[in-house]
Amino acid sequence: MPLPKKLTLVLLSFVSFLIPLPVYSQQPLPSRDATIAHALAPLARQIADNADQIGCRPGKCRILALNFTSPDKICTEFGIQVADGLTSDLLRDQSFAIVDRDDLRTLVRKERLSSDTQQSPSISRWLADKLHANAVLAGEIEKDPDGSIAIAARLFSASPNKNKTLSLKGTLQIDSSLVDLSSAEDLPPLPPLPNAIDGQAVYPIGAGIWPRCSYMPNPAFTNAAREAHISGIILAEAIIGSDGRVRNVRILKGLPAGLNENTLNTPPSWRCTPGQWESKSVPTKVVFEVNFRLY
Repeated sequence: MPLPKKLTLVLLSFVSFLIPLPVYSQQPLPSRDATIAHALAPLARQIADNADQIGCRPGKCRILALNFTSPDKICTEFGIQVADGLTSDLLRDQSFAIVDRDDLRTLVRKERLSSDTQQSPSISRWLADKLHANAVLAGEIEKDPDGSIAIAARLFSASPNKNKTLSLKGTLQIDSSLVDLSSAEDLPPLPPLPNAIDGQAVYPIGAGIWPRCSYMPNPAFTNAAREAHISGIILAEAIIGSDGRVRNVRILKGLPAGLNENTLNTPPSWRCTPGQWESKSVPTKVVFEVNFRLY
């Protein structure tokens, strides 16, 4: 596939407002969600008070809140609760519109966007555009050695032409029993692939079973993805049948703007040699990556 035309990116000034978030301590409340929301109230207040510094003005701002992640971009249960709590507080302010969290979840699942993929600025801005938001709220959380929770939030414009970011950092003092930092990826598992095709058992790759493809054209970039500066990796799986045809292609981890669709449509045109087991061609389940990069 010919490489997409080179994009010239203009580096815009990055404006960051570092505002210390005060330490907030309290006695645990009966409700876990109430406790978390109460602890987050100072952060929500500072977001509301300073949002106009990125052009997010009361009455004219609709915010998309992504799940907060760990520093290595893993979504956690507590990160989901932080995003839920902040959106609830901002809604009570009545100065800002907030994208419904269920609408975000529906779109993310449709496009199979993992939590780390969502954190990409181009992807988060694409999500904001589809959900009619003009600002994005994201951030990271990490448990410090003393048991407190370090939190870093950022609010930035959804317009790629307005590279301003409001950054807030601070510490939450909260009962550690309420903080679940285990992985909570928001993509539902897919049903298993068929165990048999045309009466033949489907084998996993390995143990001497290695199908090979001699003709594998890459899926094409879409104009929508190119215009949105979207790049990244799609992870997909499929079955290479005993006839060498690629079938049952599906997306495990996706990208938006039509890249998933192109990835689904391309593998059936590949020419492959099936895997062999006991000198017979057998269907084999394979996982493959498609790397979309703008140069």
